[in-house]
Amino acid sequence: MALFSELPTHIVKRILVFALHPHNFRPNQSAWVRQMLSVCHQWREFVFAINLNSAHITFRDRVMPFLPFAFSAFQSTRVDSNLCTIATLGCERYVTDFEIDIDSFTNIRTELAYAVEMMQKFRVIQWPNVKSLIIDISSDTLSLLDDLFDESATGLFDISYYACAISNFLPHITEIKIDVDSKEAAFFANQMIELLGSQLHAVKAFRSPMSLIMSCISPELTQLHLSAPLVGDSKLPRACIETLESLTLTDLIVGFSWRCLFDGCSAANQLVFPRLNRLQLAFSRAYKPHASVRIVPECEPRFPSLHKLVFEDSWNISGIMHSTYLPTSLDCLIAMGDFKCIEQCLLVMPETVNRLCIATTTIALSDMHKYYSLTNRLFSNSGSFIQQASHALSQPDFLLNLELIDWSHLYSLVAPPLHFDDVVGLLQHLPGLHILTITAIKWDKKHAVLFYGKKQPKDSSASAAVVPFDTRIYRFKLNSFSGFHSQRMIGRAVEYLLVRIRTLKILHIGASNSSVSRKVVSNNRGSYPHLEDVAIQIMDNE
Repeated sequence: MALFSELPTHIVKRILVFALHPHNFRPNQSAWVRQMLSVCHQWREFVFAINLNSAHITFRDRVMPFLPFAFSAFQSTRVDSNLCTIATLGCERYVTDFEIDIDSFTNIRTELAYAVEMMQKFRVIQWPNVKSLIIDISSDTLSLLDDLFDESATGLFDISYYACAISNFLPHITEIKIDVDSKEAAFFANQMIELLGSQLHAVKAFRSPMSLIMSCISPELTQLHLSAPLVGDSKLPRACIETLESLTLTDLIVGFSWRCLFDGCSAANQLVFPRLNRLQLAFSRAYKPHASVRIVPECEPRFPSLHKLVFEDSWNISGIMHSTYLPTSLDCLIAMGDFKCIEQCLLVMPETVNRLCIATTTIALSDMHKYYSLTNRLFSNSGSFIQQASHALSQPDFLLNLELIDWSHLYSLVAPPLHFDDVVGLLQHLPGLHILTITAIKWDKKHAVLFYGKKQPKDSSASAAVVPFDTRIYRFKLNSFSGFHSQRMIGRAVEYLLVRIRTLKILHIGASNSSVSRKVVSNNRGSYPHLEDVAIQIMDNE
């Protein structure tokens, strides 16, 4: 057996990444990290790069329990920051992200002033590798006062001053992420875009009550994540069309046109995105258009280098997308939504898709036969133009009719809670399945004899009598068991499945069933050698 010190550097780093992951947080985390820092110089470098690559200043108002005094009595704000730790340990060069997170019931000027003071104190301007700025400001009280917002107010002069100071402390920023919910916070975000725009290569705006100032953004922009309502009169430079590599547009509504994003685009211009390789489009969930929107033919976009295309809740996708806009082959197509959305998305699917992922949310009973007809066409052997197909059924009460299913080409399936016989039916009906995820297996009286009956003797004849499922599944995820009255019943159900899936390599299980599953695998390894190689992994969330 190899010594730990003999492991390659990249393996050691992967182990430390897992150990320092937030999901694996332990009560004595700080002391444990200090011990890791003292092992050797290489470990010290790894820990700094993994655990302290993000600096943050977080403000949280402490709310008084008496609502009548909520705006006057409490003035206490809890400040949380790791700037001191980073400066003390001397690992400023490892910091790549800087976050300003404010959750305040008052104006944000006090918090911004304190942030500027801390950045000056710890000489953030000398931190060489800070490339990303995250602005996350949430203020329920301020959003209620948005109607009284006045851009000429004298208080906004202070915000402009603080924005200028913060931009001076972060001279190397190339990426900005914005999530604000009040006009005062949006004003601050716009100031930061104006000051840093000429050097930004990535802009991600998730929420803002005001449109963003986009005209000052660098023409070398490569990534844009934008909510459509944030597009105002200030448009992106036309040169961004040539440099964009990733584009995400959310909350789209009827009337959207590709021309509204870029400056200098007329009906006579054809929009060609030569470097765009990832495109995600999503309509607003609160708005379901009934009529399609026709784009001016001379302005139809082209995406010759597109590899990944994502549609989400796309009720009217045909209004802004057509198969002729796309290359003849896509590496990945993801369609999410209800049946009508999925149907619309598949209308614009190109000739060849290497990986097709469908995630359905709601399917009405009246659409069930249409749905099966559509998916059978995609997931059967006749759909050879799809190299790898994945399907996620997130509807809790989805009616799984195995008699209507012809999904022999399906590679991966995420299923909602199913009865045990439905799970067995899936394994028998889907011979091409490689990855199966079951949210929960529900108790079924039909299998009471199996779960309560005596176990078969573990000899060679009994082992040979067990008929394996005709499947290729190598990864099986079991989150929980619903309605099973004892651990023994769960164990028998797990055993029934495992001894029949001879191709299984990885079993993901919920924490509550980990001991039962481990015992089943351990007890059956003698009779079923294929279980020797099964790796059991515990899920993070159930």
